[in-house]
Amino acid sequence: MTQAEGDASNTLSFTIQLSAPVGGGSVSFDFTTANGSATATEDYTPLSGSGSLLTGMDSTTIDIQILGDTTFEGDETFTLAVSNVTGAVVGDGSATATLQNDDRAQVWEVQGSGACSPFVVPCTLTANTAMTTVPIAAAVVTAVGPDGFAMQAADAASDNDPATSDGVYVFTFSTTPPRTDLGEDLAVGDLVRVTGGVKEYYGLTEVQVNEVRNGNNSIVRLDTLQPMPTAVEFGAAIGPDGTPSNNPAALSCPGSGPGAPGALNNDTNFECFEGMLVSVPDGLVTTGNQFFGEVGMNPHGTRAYREKGVKFPALPVAGSEAAGTWDGNPETLEMDADRLLAVPLNTELVGGLPFSGVGVIGFEFGDYEFWPAGGEYPVGVPRLVFDPADNRLPRPARERADAEELTVASFNAWRFCDMTDDVGLPGGGPNDYDIEFTCIDNDFDDIDDSVDPNSPYDFPLKLQKISAYIRDVLRSPDVLGMQEVEKLSVLEDLADQIVLDGGPPYQACLFEGNDPGGIDVGFMVRTDRIQNASAVQLRGTEQWLDPSSGETALHDRPPLLLS
Repeated sequence: MTQAEGDASNTLSFTIQLSAPVGGGSVSFDFTTANGSATATEDYTPLSGSGSLLTGMDSTTIDIQILGDTTFEGDETFTLAVSNVTGAVVGDGSATATLQNDDRAQVWEVQGSGACSPFVVPCTLTANTAMTTVPIAAAVVTAVGPDGFAMQAADAASDNDPATSDGVYVFTFSTTPPRTDLGEDLAVGDLVRVTGGVKEYYGLTEVQVNEVRNGNNSIVRLDTLQPMPTAVEFGAAIGPDGTPSNNPAALSCPGSGPGAPGALNNDTNFECFEGMLVSVPDGLVTTGNQFFGEVGMNPHGTRAYREKGVKFPALPVAGSEAAGTWDGNPETLEMDADRLLAVPLNTELVGGLPFSGVGVIGFEFGDYEFWPAGGEYPVGVPRLVFDPADNRLPRPARERADAEELTVASFNAWRFCDMTDDVGLPGGGPNDYDIEFTCIDNDFDDIDDSVDPNSPYDFPLKLQKISAYIRDVLRSPDVLGMQEVEKLSVLEDLADQIVLDGGPPYQACLFEGNDPGGIDVGFMVRTDRIQNASAVQLRGTEQWLDPSSGETALHDRPPLLLS
């Protein structure tokens, strides 16, 4: 027999049935309950006793108290067995009751506290896994995109567990905007009840609802204009190490990674926020758009640098302790600003752009991402904010405050070499560029290969471009640090070009280093403002013990000291 479990105490009745009414005398029996997958005192109240049927009776009932609840679980069973029967011959002495689950899983139950949803077994993070249909409890729509929406448990329904996420992304395909079963367009603030397939899509826990709706694919709107669940605030001042944590030994999401309990990779910085609403009041774009349009970002509002040291958790080998350990910048992640249409598709965002935003944490192409929500909520409050005036490159340096101010700048010239093949020639260093294989390679020229895949390297054109950048963007600084330059004569050619273009005179300084590609660092010093400048190379031949490759040069491009 089958009966819905219910949300509170209720009764399930077993029937003791005779094939014919009792004649003279009576029928007596003992009975007792026994666990199947249901547990006595948790799912039902156990009962044992005796019963009888008197003359003229052909049946009687035994009532068992069912302990209903609102916890999502599988169907559960228990049995009632009769024994010691007198006055009748037993045909079937036991019956099984099935308590049918009538509850819906909370979003945080769908997410679970691990790298995979507990509904996805086995756990595979590198594939599009098979789905398990799960009815999900009512949740609030927090963001809507072209192929789905994010929803989150209301604050009152949260489990308040820092290892589980209260939000999840619902994938509805992209042929139409996300809609209910009745064809209504979904909107932020809707309260919805979803039934769909829980899956791991290459590491992203999501719920898939097919376009053809049925009992296993359903979106029902229960209400509109609901308050947003409280967003998790990201920032440097949130928590002892910021949120997300900037300390790789104390990450923000305990126990939510793929590692075994206690393993370092059992903690992550973002898994416990996956699908949840987060706010970034002081974010900074750290890199420009990548191939798929994402940008690097730091929710702590500062530029992220590759500091010195071996990357955590590696440690320098004995004798090289001074090299230190780099934390790996665990607080950084990517931002896909057009994923939920917070900006038009293919909007360029430049490095150094400050922004504030509200959105959800997603996962794509092996990386956690911040997906800013599109539109306004409430009305009049945009969910991604930045100043268009800041979203441009190049950004000219400010004008010199007065004649006494010393200005210093830096410029990476990106494999800046001339048109001469110096390898093996007098005056050519052992690491100088081979023009045949490097400078005219299509990947290293100044022309977009999608425009002209056969474009040659044009050294005179590059001289003109860098000269213009130094004069118009850097505003002809007094001291300019240069990176990725082939040799001293290239910097001297640049100095000549700047004067030819109407700029100030510069003295070039460069020392050959250890970079296997032949690119070095140097200085350019304005001789109309600074006299008698000289430079020396520091630790150009010093060695260190690399944990992965043994003894090697400490610096590919040794630092220079200008005085």
